[in-house]
Amino acid sequence: LRLAGYLAVRLKSKNKKPKLKMANLRRFMRYTGSEWRLFLLGNAFLLVTTLTSIYIPYLSGQLLDTITKENDENGLEEKGVLFLTIFSTTTIAVFFRSLCFNLMSERVTVKMKNEVFSKIVNNDIEFFDSKKTGELISRLDSDIATVRWSASGNFSNVHRGIYTTGEEATAAY
Repeated sequence: LRLAGYLAVRLKSKNKKPKLKMANLRRFMRYTGSEWRLFLLGNAFLLVTTLTSIYIPYLSGQLLDTITKENDENGLEEKGVLFLTIFSTTTIAVFFRSLCFNLMSERVTVKMKNEVFSKIVNNDIEFFDSKKTGELISRLDSDIATVRWSASGNFSNVHRGIYTTGEEATAAY
């Protein structure tokens, strides 16, 4: 049973909420498997973001020290350019990370909607007699939107948390 079939079955059982199981997670990962390039690219940008954001507090302190203590204009210009370069790199990496993860989730959403719709359409006429059209459409839309939100937001946040933990361990070392 694929994820789309799982959602179509969920339409039949109105009030039962599925529990998060490892089998469902594996099924979801198989479903997103075709988007592995975007996943790797998004993680690469996430790694760049994490690595460059480590230096922003340090460079801010160096910049403030140069302004308040050293009064060195050449050092100020050099540190200012370095700060802007690191900050710009971080900002660009954040943009492309979000782009990759959002594009991945949109593609998965389209695949899921198409598959769930085809499963619903292939049901017997009795299924449509017992269900209201609005209920089917709202269930289809809300279930897929929940999976989409999970794919883009939670997926990105989990990976960011892993990289941030590594960043903090590196800073503590």
